[in-house]
Amino acid sequence: MRFGIGMLISFYLDDAFRPEMLELVAGIRSEEYYVKMMIDWYFATAMAKQYEAAVPYIREQRLEKWTHNKAIRKA
Repeated sequence: MRFGIGMLISFYLDDAFRPEMLELVAGIRSEEYYVKMMIDWYFATAMAKQYEAAVPYIREQRLEKWTHNKAIRKA
């Protein structure tokens, strides 16, 4: 999962971006620390590159609380 999210960050937040990718990552639930960290890096980066699409996930608190807070700190 971590590798896949990393690929989404690297290659699919610019020209190849699709809003459904945000939903895909937001739906991941894991207790693995590094998977959770990658999810919050994804959303922090998405807020920088695709703000209009990503910020509703933060405003509506659609992520797990820990991930939500970390994504905000990183953004």
